[in-house]
Amino acid sequence: MGSRGGRPGWRVALAAGGMALSVAACAARIWRDEATPQGVRLHWYTNEASIDEARAEAARYCQAQAKRAELVEELVDDDVTVARFACR
Repeated sequence: MGSRGGRPGWRVALAAGGMALSVAACAARIWRDEATPQGVRLHWYTNEASIDEARAEAARYCQAQAKRAELVEELVDDDVTVARFACR
């Protein structure tokens, strides 16, 4: 087959890989320090993510256990923020 034959799969794979990396990059802005059935502790660079994004991440984590996330503690230390959420 010629160059325009039925082999555009590499282009689709390349586009899908790029999209996956961009989604992973967004998700990687907030890290889980610890996670238990009782709650989760998250940290992130303050200028790269917000407490609202951390709340959403904690909500997803707790929702998997049919619970809701509640902010227990937030500490801002220069360019890093740490927040602890309870799953209740």
